[in-house]
Amino acid sequence: MQEHGKPSSENIIASSELREEITLSTQERKKEAVYLIIEPYHDYGLELMRAAFEDFGLRCIILVEDFYDALHKKDYCAPIPTEWLAEQYHCPKDRALWVAQHIQKRFDIVAIIPWSEQSLELAMIFLKVLPIDWVKPETLARFRNKYDLKSYLRLHHPHIPMNASWFVQHAEDVEKLRASLPPKFVIKPIDGVGNQQVGFFSRDQPEVSVVNYFLASGLGRYVLEEFIEGTEYAVNGQTNEKGDVIVYSVLRYYHRHANGRPNVYTRSMHVPRSDPDFRVLTAYSESVVKALGLHRCPFHAEIRLDPEKGPCLVEIAARPVGNQLVILMRDAHGFAFDPLRIAVHYYLSEKPLDNCSLDWPRYDRTQALNVDGITDQSGLITAISGIEGIDHHASFRRWVSKPKVGRLIKATQDLPSQPYSFHLASQEADVDLLQDADRLESQLIIKTHGVDNSLRVKALILNITRRIVFKFKWLNFRLSMR
Repeated sequence: MQEHGKPSSENIIASSELREEITLSTQERKKEAVYLIIEPYHDYGLELMRAAFEDFGLRCIILVEDFYDALHKKDYCAPIPTEWLAEQYHCPKDRALWVAQHIQKRFDIVAIIPWSEQSLELAMIFLKVLPIDWVKPETLARFRNKYDLKSYLRLHHPHIPMNASWFVQHAEDVEKLRASLPPKFVIKPIDGVGNQQVGFFSRDQPEVSVVNYFLASGLGRYVLEEFIEGTEYAVNGQTNEKGDVIVYSVLRYYHRHANGRPNVYTRSMHVPRSDPDFRVLTAYSESVVKALGLHRCPFHAEIRLDPEKGPCLVEIAARPVGNQLVILMRDAHGFAFDPLRIAVHYYLSEKPLDNCSLDWPRYDRTQALNVDGITDQSGLITAISGIEGIDHHASFRRWVSKPKVGRLIKATQDLPSQPYSFHLASQEADVDLLQDADRLESQLIIKTHGVDNSLRVKALILNITRRIVFKFKWLNFRLSMR
């Protein structure tokens, strides 16, 4: 693990030599140097494009895999400045090879930025056919297959502690494993995200509980894993041009039982270096990241620390940490530190970055907390009270997702169904953010109305109107694509 010194914004910006290198290369080939980015309609996507344009002078080609999904995201995202954009293409997976051949004739493709979990698969196709020197596509593929990733680590790096796992597709597969099942286990989609469709079981439960899980989750590919005891943490960071691991932060997760799920996220709390678990977790994550062969790539590793067996990997992603926790890391290290800008540097360049502006003394004296809301209600939000108390609290930093009247919510079971989320941060030693969060949430009252027949009629009329508007937007968006 590398820990860098005092803040310096100089190294965040690409050097003039690197700009000249890209410009000369482009002039020689008489093609514009661009990078590819997949559906960047998110705050992270905008910041990545901004950094690439401001620091490297590069425009992007946007790849859109799913028109409807992209247009929905685009509606909630700030407009992308036209000067950042070279072109945009409709690019479902079965069209990716044609798109790759077409853009290669017209542009010099210098990089691809797969900033989200869902963008990795499309990125793998382009990495196979374009001369982009970055992470190998077979390495990226493991990050979209939870079973393959842990199997690879067990086979090639047996010294790294790892729990047992099996590939399953239906309840019959689980029943065949009955004799070898661990006392407690989980089943989840092999490429799942957002803590969705995670089932928790014990070996003594009747078979019908597993059958019900598969009936609810549907056909697909799943991984069955031995349950890991202990507290769950996240280690977030970046790998450089040599594959060295630079840790940015460690978070402690808090879960509680809600709506039939035992592991619903409720808090993510910053862990200082003085915590004895910090070094154990960062050392373990470094061994995992290096073993997987990541270089010039951000990572987000989720690890459980069993009090008897030590650390064990839950999951790991080849992307920045989500839920705006990148910004919470900046609260800890100071805003000279910009992990998305650092990620862009390494996505686009093999040049070393001498200083990431990590301010560890500030990190150690800063408390930072992500608060995820949980509700047992389902319906339309009709009234909210307590928002002002959160907005004006001394430690309040930002809403990640703010509850609004008229929004439809459902009982929380995973990250996408959380009714709200916000960040708290403080450098005051006598402040207890966990207590503050509990108090603020107790004052936040959200009232809902069940969806009765009158509301269904209103919702139907509104939905028809939205569909008509959406169709016009879709048509305009489609015409802007190649």
